[in-house]
Amino acid sequence: MSKDQKDFQIAIIGGGIAGIVLAISLLKRNIPFKIYERAHAFSDIGAGLGISPNAQDAMKACDPSVHNAFKKVASGNTWESKKSYLFEFFDGMDGATADSPLFHVENRTGLQGCHRGAFVNELLKLLPRHMVHFNKQLQTVEEGNSGGIRLIFQDGSIEEADAVVGCDGIKSKVRNILVGTDHPSSKCSYTHKYAYRGMIPVPQAVEVLGEERALNATMWLVLPATKEDLLHDFEGFRPAVLKILDNTERLDRWAIFDLGDNPVPTFAKGRVCIIGDAAHASSPHHGAGAGLCIEDAAVLASILAHDRVRVGSDIEAAFSAFDKSRRERAHWVVQKSRRAGQLFERQTELGSDFGRIFEELKETLPTIWDYDIDEVIKTASIELDKA
Repeated sequence: MSKDQKDFQIAIIGGGIAGIVLAISLLKRNIPFKIYERAHAFSDIGAGLGISPNAQDAMKACDPSVHNAFKKVASGNTWESKKSYLFEFFDGMDGATADSPLFHVENRTGLQGCHRGAFVNELLKLLPRHMVHFNKQLQTVEEGNSGGIRLIFQDGSIEEADAVVGCDGIKSKVRNILVGTDHPSSKCSYTHKYAYRGMIPVPQAVEVLGEERALNATMWLVLPATKEDLLHDFEGFRPAVLKILDNTERLDRWAIFDLGDNPVPTFAKGRVCIIGDAAHASSPHHGAGAGLCIEDAAVLASILAHDRVRVGSDIEAAFSAFDKSRRERAHWVVQKSRRAGQLFERQTELGSDFGRIFEELKETLPTIWDYDIDEVIKTASIELDKA
């Protein structure tokens, strides 16, 4: 053990983006950890990730290598005049004004996105594989030696750690343990929305939409879908929308769940903590979920690296400081994302008043994007010093 290494070990449950980024952040701070992943290998399943300015700031706070990994696989708008655009919004219904955008939103980075699998593969290059244990489905935890945690897995194996961080997603087992299986927030909630997700090659998109729409970020506003068949769902939409669907070889329909109905009352209890979707799973309508996961990793790793946290018995105070610094923002983003989905599908009191929809987005989005991660870490450190 090096003189700078912490005298405790963290068990990370789950090897998604939250777990991997947290692990890299701990590694760079000489904090021992092990990842326990229920699958037999890391998954590259997933579609696109939208990474907003706050998420890129959080990557740098985790470690510059995380941001570098993203930049290797990221793409954005190709037209110089639209580099700062997050999206241009169009009415996707037949009969709408043909090629005139309703409005656009922009920020200091513009749309920066990547394929989830490509990003994960770059991150894994930063992570020693001997720190990852596969086929480990957590069953329960109990008090271990010296106040630590004993982890019991479904295969009968038992591991010990000084603390547990649940990064195990929206159906989190660690969340169930933390709040109790009878608590409403132990289960996620259906948002009464679903989404078709798919990808098409850029040349086909250019052929269908033209260069301007295909090579820059575009958002089509839609109405709620109620029929199971894709073409029936989108019957009556503009030809450009239908052509996109025709050119997509595989479309998956995703039911959208979140933790909006029953927010988790605390992200930490004793030496058990949850981050990412395990703590605050969000609908995708603000594209902020991955960013929140990365913010969590940056804040938690920085708190655990604080001089005040030396041994296992100090971790409870660190987890408490994390909870106080992150929970209010995370809950707010989940609710605002739900609201955005309703706005985009014209299910609010604003209806199709796109001017007022634009004004509401202009009020909400900067709060997501302009998050001062360094100031939050500083404030959390002060909170920890008081403990």
